[in-house]
Formats: sequence, structure tokens, C-alpha cells
Amino acid sequence: FFPPNNSIVIGPGSSAIAAYGQSNFTSSSSGTTAQKMSSPKSVQLDPGGVLFVSDIFNSRIIMYPPTPPSSPFGISAVDVFGQSTFTSSSYGPAPDQLDDPYLIAYDDKYGCLWVTDQDNNRIVKYCNITMPSVQNNISSNGVSMQFSGRSPSVTLTPTSSSP
Repeated sequence: FFPPNNSIVIGPGSSAIAAYGQSNFTSSSSGTTAQKMSSPKSVQLDPGGVLFVSDIFNSRIIMYPPTPPSSPFGISAVDVFGQSTFTSSSYGPAPDQLDDPYLIAYDDKYGCLWVTDQDNNRIVKYCNITMPSVQNNISSNGVSMQFSGRSPSVTLTPTSSSP
């Protein structure tokens, strides 16, 4: 069960330490980006700590890296299943589409993710899942990061801090 505020809160005991899908602990807006969700229903971890989340109203499964985030908010997913990009939310019965992916389970023995694709009345299986590769290009404008098979690219520009 997840609260109806379009976020997943992770933390020990009663004090959460991170919120995937929101910019802070009190936000509850939905969206279709690598940092937002719309009605997350199920989560699953693989043996390496990769987090998978079923984001049913966006008809997708999103994947988060196993390393702890540097910030507890605005955490970006690194891959998406059921959509061609993080910003699309179309649904359908094609092999690369989902429609209301409700429950997910990870099969440790074979390394596959199983998804109940509720409105397509099927169970789909994703195997050979790997973290997307990241290409870093350093220039005078900052660091440009391109995730394999994703667009647009992201440019990070360092800021200077004065003592």
C-alpha cells in the first residue's frame, strides 16, 4: 500500500529519509518525468539494490539506481519500461507498452522482472535488465550527461561558491 500522494517514502521506523517522486516531504503533485510519478502502486528491489516502481497512471515501470541519492528529494529514475521516454505516458498492448502496470515482482534466480499489465489482461516479463550507460562529456560549459537511448541530454553546470 502506498499513500495517494504520488510519492514513495523510504526510511527506517517512522521517520522517512527520502521521497522518490517529489521535491520534498510535503509535496504531492503527480507528473510524467524522471523525477515524478502518478499513482505508484508496487515496488521491488533486485539483489543489487536497483529499485523498480510501477507507475500505473503513466503506464510504466521506472528504475532507480542502487546507490543512495545525494539528495533525499527529486531523485531521478534512470530507465523506463513501457514508454519510449520518461515524458510519455501513452498506453497500449504492444510489446514495448503497458496499460496500468499494477504489481511487480523480481525473480532473483533468473534476473527477470514480472509485471501484471492489468488493463492489457496479461503478465509481461523483462529479462537482461542492466543499468543504462552514462556518457560524460566535460566542457567549459559544465558536464554533459547522455543516458543511452534517452533524450534530451542533461547539462550540469558547476556553480562557484565564495568563502
